[in-house]
Amino acid sequence: MTEEITASSILDVPTYLPAFRWARQRKRWARKVLYGVVVTGALIAVWLGVSDGKVEVSDILPSLMALGFLGLVIRRSRDVTGLAQQIQQMPSCGALSTWAIKEDGYEVKTGEVKDFISWTHVFETVSTPDGTLVYLQKDAFEWLPKTAFADASDYNRFLALTAAKTKHSKVG
Repeated sequence: MTEEITASSILDVPTYLPAFRWARQRKRWARKVLYGVVVTGALIAVWLGVSDGKVEVSDILPSLMALGFLGLVIRRSRDVTGLAQQIQQMPSCGALSTWAIKEDGYEVKTGEVKDFISWTHVFETVSTPDGTLVYLQKDAFEWLPKTAFADASDYNRFLALTAAKTKHSKVG
């Protein structure tokens, strides 16, 4: 690749929400484990409560309270309103972000902050139907939506470059 690829996008809630949804989707196994814990806990609580032939509220109340707490954790993990609030609190929310993607890395400018990231410092990239998550470490990503590129050919060149230069995967 000899010429750089450019992309730009305003970092706001509609732009970033798909990124957080895709990042969370990659951790679906954790939610399944929590569901398993809740169901197992409920069965154990019922078994303990009736094992001696009598149902005592004091036997099952602590278990049910713990299960209720886990239920709230699971519900919160699916809460889109909470995501929108997190995005609005990001310092870069509402700012224009401009990317210059090159053979050796990419330069990103958001507001007055400008930074160059070498591909060797990228943990992994994940392409989704909505854009690409660029992970700088395991749980910290930058989001580059498809709509940030001038056309589909620029986005496809970007995907080919990230596939060649980083640990790359697809979801969705």
